[in-house]
Amino acid sequence: MLQNKAIKAFHKGLSTGLLRQATYTIAKLGSFKVLTNKVIAANDGKPLPLYQKALCGVTVGAIGAIVGSLADSSLIRMQADATLPATRCQNYKNAFHAILLQMNGF
Repeated sequence: MLQNKAIKAFHKGLSTGLLRQATYTIAKLGSFKVLTNKVIAANDGKPLPLYQKALCGVTVGAIGAIVGSLADSSLIRMQADATLPATRCQNYKNAFHAILLQMNGF
């Protein structure tokens, strides 16, 4: 990649990678706190046993995956775009451009 596209190729997917991490991580962290507080309240304020913490973690992981899936698929599209022939390239400018084209069916 470095030989063919120079240093710009490494920077091209950075915005999408950062967007994916931000959406996925923020969704997980925010959801975990809310969910564990609700489960603690349902347990009359008692600390959560391990299985309930694990269930909260699995649920929050699923929420994060759903929230981050659009950014994740845009990351894959941007990476795959570099391998396509010039006539089929979408030439994504950044993460939001990739998401916009993806939502419009391209």
